[in-house]
Amino acid sequence: MDAELAMRENRRVARLLKSAKLKAANAVPEDIDFSARRGVDKSQIMDLLMCQWIERGQHVVLTEPTGTGKTWLGCALGREATRKGLSVNYQRMPRLMEDMEVAHADGSLPALRTRLAKARLLILDDWGV
Repeated sequence: MDAELAMRENRRVARLLKSAKLKAANAVPEDIDFSARRGVDKSQIMDLLMCQWIERGQHVVLTEPTGTGKTWLGCALGREATRKGLSVNYQRMPRLMEDMEVAHADGSLPALRTRLAKARLLILDDWGV
């Protein structure tokens, strides 16, 4: 029975990960670099990994210069959310804006909004591009 439960849980997490379409699919919380040179606050990240902020309907904004690992960290948070059974949707802003423009033109914007709203965690990446 334990093996069956574990197999079902693994399939559920795999399904959630596949639908999340995380850019950094290999990003896992266990690999977060907490060294002093990275400047990452371990207690704050560990709190975020509990995913209670998602349950409370709060937002997280990661801001740092280009190349500092914001995308990777966001994907690690997304992976942890899927482990907790939460649906995740990763979107790059330039592509999302294009998709919204096309959806507006062809009348499918309400369907796009509905699809985005179904995710418990919506990761919006590359705001400044």
